[in-house]
Amino acid sequence: MTHIRNLLRQPFLHFLLAGLVIFAIDAVRNGSQDDNAIIVNEAERARLASGWERAWGAPPTDQDMDGLVDNWIAEEVYVRQARALGLDVEDPVIRKYLRRKMELLTEGVVIVPEPTEGELRAYYRDHIEDFSTEPQISFQQAVLDRQVDADPESLVDALNRGAQANTLAAVAEVEGMRAADRFHVSRAYGVSFYDQLVGLAPGRWEGPVASSVGLHLVKVDEKRRAEPVSYEVAKPAVTAAWRAETRDRL
Repeated sequence: MTHIRNLLRQPFLHFLLAGLVIFAIDAVRNGSQDDNAIIVNEAERARLASGWERAWGAPPTDQDMDGLVDNWIAEEVYVRQARALGLDVEDPVIRKYLRRKMELLTEGVVIVPEPTEGELRAYYRDHIEDFSTEPQISFQQAVLDRQVDADPESLVDALNRGAQANTLAAVAEVEGMRAADRFHVSRAYGVSFYDQLVGLAPGRWEGPVASSVGLHLVKVDEKRRAEPVSYEVAKPAVTAAWRAETRDRL
């Protein structure tokens, strides 16, 4: 008994008992709910069931429902852990998704008025380059052999003095296109190749010009300049562009 009395007089025991009492009071006040608990309430179950029915045309069975709930719980676990690790912060994919979501929300809110004929014609005049055909290019090109060490500038000089491209040892392949637009050139050599061709003057070999295939020596034979599409033909595209710009502005 003496040992028990001595134990009961220890300050540490008093501190421990006081802590247990405080913990018990807090548990009674706040209930036993765990902040980390994942609760699948009836509203969430109804949402899951509704989504299943829209996708499959019939209500989910009990087995289907169990699978939906299990999948939702797993998703919630991963989402919470990802947020705890900060994986949602400054993520470019999430930023793009949130932007698109806001765009969808605002598109339903913003009411774009019907454009007048005068507004459409004015928009067409101010953005005429957007409603024009792209330049068509006729060109020759010689792909340089990656296995041959050669000076491209010397090769260009030789070609402009009259040498034939298919006779040069550093040239792996010679091809050309006639009246080709952006689509056809880009499909074969990449978009940047077309943009570089547009900037070259016809009549002379130039290079090297890089593409998705390699390095080329290029001679533009002819360029057909861009021509505006008539307002009548372009009107559907003009209307769509006017609506999009007006919605963004509003």
